[in-house]
Amino acid sequence: MRLSRENAAVRINFQKRGGTHDILLPMSKEPQKDPAAVSLGRRGGEATSQVLTPAERAASASNAAKALWTNLSPEERSAKAKKSAATRRRNAAAKARAPKAKEK
Repeated sequence: MRLSRENAAVRINFQKRGGTHDILLPMSKEPQKDPAAVSLGRRGGEATSQVLTPAERAASASNAAKALWTNLSPEERSAKAKKSAATRRRNAAAKARAPKAKEK
C-alpha cells in the first residue's frame, strides 16, 4: 500500500537542505498495548486483594457499596433493600433447617 497524506496515521514535517520534507507513518490496524500493563491488568483485583489487610478490604468494599447505592433512585434502592432482606431471611431459614454437624 502506498502511503498518502489521507491514509497516514502520523505525518512529520521537517525542513532539510533543499526544502520541506514529509515523513508519513502507516496507521496500525489495532493499537498496540504495553505487555507489562496488560499483565498487571489481568491480575488487578487479585493483586490488590493480596496486598490489602482485611480491614482495608472491608473499607474498600464499604466504599464501593456506598457508591453503588448513592447512584440508585429511591425506588431502586427500596427494591434492592427488599430483595436483600428476603435473601437474608431465606438464608437464615435454610441454615436453621440444615442438620447440625456432629461433634467428636
